[in-house]
Amino acid sequence: MNKDLYNKEYDIPSDVIESLQKGFDEHSTRFYNTSGYKKNINLRNNKKISYQLLKNYKNKFESGNLSKERYELMGGDRMKNWVNMILNQDRQTLKTSKKHRMDSGLSNSFIKTHTKNPLNGVRPSLSHKKTSFRHASSIFEDIERINEIIKIII
Repeated sequence: MNKDLYNKEYDIPSDVIESLQKGFDEHSTRFYNTSGYKKNINLRNNKKISYQLLKNYKNKFESGNLSKERYELMGGDRMKNWVNMILNQDRQTLKTSKKHRMDSGLSNSFIKTHTKNPLNGVRPSLSHKKTSFRHASSIFEDIERINEIIKIII
């Protein structure tokens, strides 16, 4: 479902930009020349954020292993709340849209369509075969000899 959101960009509200600026002003010297420092500058300059970066921020906020300074450099509570709100909102919108399509009689939108392509990583040795063809021919020859001996004895 979330693949529909990839490469989407969101405008960052002014209160979140202010929060990023505040975190930058207070902690920029400690994190100078780190990825968090550069992300902060880019977000404030562009005033946009991608879906992928939103997910990254959400993951970092939820991991719980951010220092107070790093948390504030990332925008603090304002950024965390905004990220959660935007992601939940867009994911819910997609879910609702797919549900409405299903309700109107279209096929299940939640299931990915796929086809099996033998050139797409499936080895011929792993393809389905009858049980009798799975064994090597030498085993078949041995079995035939044993069967012939049994017929002679009986």
